[in-house]
Amino acid sequence: MIQMVSGIVHMALGSIGPAVQVPTAVVVDDFPVMRELLREFLKRCGLEVVGEAGTAQELLQGYPQWRPDLVVLDVLLPDGNGIEVTKNLIATDPEAKILVISGLEGDLKMTGDCMAAGAKAFLPKPFSSEDFVRTIESMMKA
Repeated sequence: MIQMVSGIVHMALGSIGPAVQVPTAVVVDDFPVMRELLREFLKRCGLEVVGEAGTAQELLQGYPQWRPDLVVLDVLLPDGNGIEVTKNLIATDPEAKILVISGLEGDLKMTGDCMAAGAKAFLPKPFSSEDFVRTIESMMKA
């Protein structure tokens, strides 16, 4: 039997070994269907989704409790943009790993601005599950 307790997997099979830390993630997108898709992709990467938000405010309020290993952040939110949100997160947690995703086509300046703000990666929509998984695996190794 496996039991999940705040990001740690405990195995109830006697003393098989130490608990394994499961990496955690937060999904931020204003479209619920996109959040669901991102949750599924993150599960494929072996991450536990510990929170989700549809607005910048929801993310900034929940982040101190969630303290995820990774944030997947849409660049356009109803109450803010990914660049400013990234700056805010990095100011409070300089080690935050943020993947910014965007449906805005061909905006190289946006990519540069996100990276300059502290994002670790930028992925344009639409993207394949393979591209997403590859990006997440690369970020988690860094």
